[in-house]
This record gives sequence, C-alpha cells and structure tokens, in this order.
Amino acid sequence: MTVFPRFWPRRGVLDGVPTTARLFSVAPQSQLLGHCHWQPHAHGHPTLILIHGLEGCSDSHYMRGITAD
Repeated sequence: MTVFPRFWPRRGVLDGVPTTARLFSVAPQSQLLGHCHWQPHAHGHPTLILIHGLEGCSDSHYMRGITAD
C-alpha cells in the first residue's frame, strides 16, 4: 500500500547523521543537488547513490524507507 508509510513512517537509519549538501555538475549549466552522509574515512568505504527523479524529494517517505532497509 502506498499510503500506509505516509501515516506510519519508518525511522530512517540516517536520522541524526550530519548531512552535507553538495552540487554535482552533470552537464554544462546543469547540476544535481546531493545530500551526502559521509562515513568516517570515506575513501576507504563503498558509496551508495540513491536517485529520486529530477524533481523528487530526499525527504519523501519512500526514500527514507529505502535507507531503513
């Protein structure tokens, strides 16, 4: 059900983790805004990138649910 998480949200594993906003240049005069949650010693750890459309919201209930899984 798509409405269930809206009223009973899961707590995301990234709650309370500091976020760094970063603009990524993808083409001339085109950028994507990323909300980065870096691990300590980030260069030694794998990176997971979640993309939610061009007008999506990183705070939507389904994006937050993915981080909880």
